[in-house]
Amino acid sequence: QPTVLHFPSYTRQQIIDIIADRLKQAGVEEVFSGATLQLLAGKVAAVNGDVRRALDIARRVVEVAERRVVLQPLTENGSTRQTVALQEVLSVVNDVYNTAQSLDSSQTGSFPLQQKLLICSLLLIRQTSKAKDITIGKLHEVYKKVCGRRNLSALDMSEFISLTSLVEARGILRITGKTHNRLSKVVLQWDETEVKSALQDKQLLAAVL
Repeated sequence: QPTVLHFPSYTRQQIIDIIADRLKQAGVEEVFSGATLQLLAGKVAAVNGDVRRALDIARRVVEVAERRVVLQPLTENGSTRQTVALQEVLSVVNDVYNTAQSLDSSQTGSFPLQQKLLICSLLLIRQTSKAKDITIGKLHEVYKKVCGRRNLSALDMSEFISLTSLVEARGILRITGKTHNRLSKVVLQWDETEVKSALQDKQLLAAVL
């Protein structure tokens, strides 16, 4: 039987370091502020940790910023370079992942691995705990244990909160409260049978549940 090798996804800090290094090599490290890099890297790490996707998003964000009528091109010699805006990063990230999710739904209906792990962790809590309320903090604790048993890198709390927001956007769960934090409650919106069918990963379900 072949040996299955799990290659860990890039973490938020690793993605930040890689993008910052590329920007430095190009002599445009001031284009992204610390906050915009944190946002971009956090979103990508929460989905799948694909550094190639992160670099592609960074390139698209710069292109969007360059098209702003009131600004000179960011790479024009002699011009004052402008930092990209948080909203520009968020807009490109949402566009990229909404498109990717639409393609996944039409082709395979698959979920990224980190989203699968989150959903399986939620199902595990519902099966093993009598507690009615499940907080993001509790879900994160179980999720980390699930990742540990499978020798996978777990997201930190801030990345995990972003991940729950992505799953919420699919309609599978609902997070209560105006702001999302570790004390926010997570409510499963779909029937468990529907969730298991949508995941299309019997092997993972069997291993976790």
